[in-house]
Parts: sequence; C-alpha cells; structure tokens
Amino acid sequence: MNYKTNAILLVIIDALILANFAASTLIVFLKDNGISISQILLLQGIGSIIIILLEIPTGIFADVYGRKSSIIFGSLMYIFAGVLMIFASSFVSFFLALSVSAFAIVFFSGALTAIIYDSLNQAGVKNLPKFFSYANIFKAVALGVATILGGIIAQFSYRYNFVIMVFLGFVALFISFIIKEPAYKQKKTTIIKESHNLRKTIKYVLNRDPLLLIMGMTAVLGNLMIIILVYMQPLMRDVGFGIAQFGFIFAILAIFQALGGRVGCSLEKRFKAKNFAFIVIYGIAFSYAILAISFTPLLFLLSSIILAFFAGMFVPVWLVYQNKFIPSQKRATINSLGSLINSGVFIFFAPIFGLFTEVVSMRFSILLASIFSLLVVPILARKISNKLSS
Repeated sequence: MNYKTNAILLVIIDALILANFAASTLIVFLKDNGISISQILLLQGIGSIIIILLEIPTGIFADVYGRKSSIIFGSLMYIFAGVLMIFASSFVSFFLALSVSAFAIVFFSGALTAIIYDSLNQAGVKNLPKFFSYANIFKAVALGVATILGGIIAQFSYRYNFVIMVFLGFVALFISFIIKEPAYKQKKTTIIKESHNLRKTIKYVLNRDPLLLIMGMTAVLGNLMIIILVYMQPLMRDVGFGIAQFGFIFAILAIFQALGGRVGCSLEKRFKAKNFAFIVIYGIAFSYAILAISFTPLLFLLSSIILAFFAGMFVPVWLVYQNKFIPSQKRATINSLGSLINSGVFIFFAPIFGLFTEVVSMRFSILLASIFSLLVVPILARKISNKLSS
C-alpha cells in the first residue's frame, strides 16, 4: 500500500469518527433529558479539562509507541463512549459518557493529523492545502449524510443514532489495523525520556513565534464556533425548524463549509496570509452578528451558511500553516500541545458565554462573539501574517 492510499484511509477514519449521527440533535437531546445550556457548557468544559490533562501524555504516547497504536486505542474509546450514551439519562451518566468521548478525542487529535501529514510527505504530495480541502469535502459529505439521517432517526429515538455510531466506531477500528506507520527519523526513546524532553518541546513551540500565534488564533476562532454551534440547535427550534429538518440544515452547512475550503485555498494564494486572514475573520464576525438577529428561518439559514463558508475557508489553510513549523518526529506531541491550548481557551470562554446566556440571552452571547472576533482576533492575525511574510 502506497502512502497516499494510507493518507486516504486515515481520512476515512477521520470521516467515520466525524460522521456524528447525533450532532444535529445532541443539544436538544440533552435539554430534553433535563440538562440546561449552562450544564451543557459545563459538560463541554469538563471534557476540555480532561483533554488538557491528557493531550500531552497521549501525544508523547503516539510519538513513542506509534500514531497507529494511538488511533486504535482512540477507536476503542469512541466505541465505549457510544455505548455509554445509549444508556445515559442523567447529568452524571452524560458526564461519564462525554468524559470517555473526550478521552477518545485526545488519542485521535495529535496522532491523526501527524500521520496524515507524514504520509503525504512520504508520498511526495506537494499541494497539501488541496489534499486537505478535498479531504474536508469528503468529511463534509459524510457529516452531511450523518446529520440528515440523524435528524430523521431522532424522530423515532435519539438513542438509535448512538447505536449507529458504535457500529461506525468498529469500522474505524478495523481500518486502523490496516494502515501503516510512515517512516520518519526517530531516535529510540521511551515515554520517560520523552516526558523529560517535554520542556524542550514546549520551549521549541514558544520560540517558534508563528507556530504559537497560529495555535492561539486557531483556538480562539475554533472555540467561538463551537460555542455558537451549541447555541445553534436551540435557535433552530426557536425560529421554527423541526427536529427532522435539523439534519438537512447541518448537511447544507457541511457542504458550504467544504466549498469554503476549496475557495480558501485559491484565495490564500492570491491574497497571501495577511489579507486572507482578515477576509476570513470579518466574514465570520459578520455572520455571527446576522445570526444573532435572525428571527426567521430564511435569515437564520443564510447567516448560518455564511458562517459555515468562512469557517471552511479557515481550516485547511491554517492547518498547513501550523504543520509547516513542526518537525515530523515531534508532530503528534506538538499538535497535542495545540489541542491543549484549544481546550484552555474553551475553558476560558465557556463560563463567560454561559453566564451571559443565563443573565441576558443567547442572542446577546452570539453578538458578544462577533464583537470579540472584530476586536481581538485581528491583532493575532496581523502578527501571524507578518511572521509568515518575513
């Protein structure tokens, strides 16, 4: 098996895990089981804390014992989390299920990106943003199909979606045994040695100015979008959409996100890092503002499509920017550091937005995200673009 096929199989694993049949109705499912928006954000925050505690150890595990081993273990945890969600009915049981899910995520996060990137390098693929944009289209189709079917299935029972996800987890597990680990230069090491070398790895990240800033900006924009996603399902219900329509809406958004990825690759070449970053940031901030004042189904759908499109422009290009500054032998560990930064930013944002939602309103919190995007994120973007241009 050549390394490009290897990368494609890894994208399929990523798509299977991403094909969350429960995604379009999860928040409503939790609310219908007596979980409030604040508690949902708390559950997300607890998951982020687990990720913070485990990101670096699992990244080291992947670099020492292999990214393939990490993906296999992540698949097993994903299956276990799905089984727990089938039977969960209280805050404690949801806490346990989502905690195991977070545990699965940390074994996937650094390892999947690292092994895909290294497989493409071994295959001699030059246009990495193009590959990642096509990969995003494929994953968007998988997510789109899953959300459409998930919305329909949820009319019979929310829990049937988790049964399907357990099956997909087994398929991902099977494929993870087939893939091969790309060859890269790595000294013989152990977890203990790598733990001692962690200080050097952190120092490397801190001294690579563009890398740290890119991780920071990715975390800020990514977490704002996650929080908006939490609010989106209750908003869909408020403006008049039914449960069965949720899946179709998320499928449409997934398609536009994938299209945004293709357009983003072309625009980045034409406008370069600085102008491209500002196009994306202002597009996302604008869509937040419109979403906050959307009281009709049509306006809600249009603003959501704009948000998905600009979010799609951001992902593949910035993923390549980030990996550009990471040595292959440390890729899983450093990508795990990036995920740790991402989780830390979420823990900072989630209580703030949860508080404003409870005290003022959900729409006010979305406007707050728009204002923050306009005031803070451009500062990071300017610094990053100057570093990339130099």
